[in-house]
Amino acid sequence: MLDGLSFHVPKGSSLAIVGPSGTGKTTLLHLIGGLLTPGVGSLSLDPAMAPLALMPQSHGLLPWKTLAGNVALGAGLSPRDPGVAAMMGRLGLGGLAQRYPHQVSGGQAQRAALARALLGKPQTLLLDEATSQVDALTRESIQDLFHGAWRELGMTMILVTHSIEEAACLGSSILVLGYGRAELIPNPLPAAAPSTKAIRASAQWLALCTLLRERLAALTPAEAVGKGEAL
Repeated sequence: MLDGLSFHVPKGSSLAIVGPSGTGKTTLLHLIGGLLTPGVGSLSLDPAMAPLALMPQSHGLLPWKTLAGNVALGAGLSPRDPGVAAMMGRLGLGGLAQRYPHQVSGGQAQRAALARALLGKPQTLLLDEATSQVDALTRESIQDLFHGAWRELGMTMILVTHSIEEAACLGSSILVLGYGRAELIPNPLPAAAPSTKAIRASAQWLALCTLLRERLAALTPAEAVGKGEAL
């Protein structure tokens, strides 16, 4: 599935992995996260990039725990620990500590999942389509949180997404996966811009989105597009 793929992710950078379904995006993320082992080839992780934290597509919150209880799991703390309240307040969840996941919106649940991940002080944050289940405006708000956390904390961020626009907002390099083929495209916008709103307002972002669509089309067989693969 990932034959012949070779790339390097520098510490403190962000990598967006984009491509149609079935090209190995999540498999690659799970290999990086140690959830899978490669059958052939090798993958090495700089010890300075550990520990890692994974945010899955569904936020992964435990339904029987409050938001504070879920956030506290990130560092093995008590839900009453001041650090939990401080992280929740930072992400706009200050008044929701005692609510359960089913009592909050999808965006609030994703913020709680991010708070849980950040509380563990990861050096590398792995995002598996972490904004795919929320509406467009909430998605942009969460993207800005990811971007801000990456810039402020200096951690490495690796994200899988189906969204060309999200990849162009968050990846300082973008790995475009096709069926058995791949291309790595540099992107200076995330490091230079203060927010994803500023990125989306730039002509460079629009041009990059166009380029990514062209590269995805070039790497995706016509028969896969005919089966409804979104580019």
